[in-house]
Amino acid sequence: MTTLPPDVHQTLTQLLDSAGEALERGEFETARESVETAAAVTENKVPPGETKARLQHGYRELEPLLADEPVVAGEYLRLLSETVENCPVG
Repeated sequence: MTTLPPDVHQTLTQLLDSAGEALERGEFETARESVETAAAVTENKVPPGETKARLQHGYRELEPLLADEPVVAGEYLRLLSETVENCPVG
């Protein structure tokens, strides 16, 4: 599994948490913005490998679900958060 730099781990955790909280409040545009920022951080800061590929896939699948299927989007966010949480930091 990919090792994430501490600042990248922290940033992704915060962004995904913020997206989840916004989604729960029904603030779909705010959630989308947090997901887009997390996707950009992943693209630019996460080393190539399985973790990066999983995260990128999750962001692509999540995007169209944010407003139309908030329950499913919440599950995607949970899984994305778990993926980040389970990455070694170093």
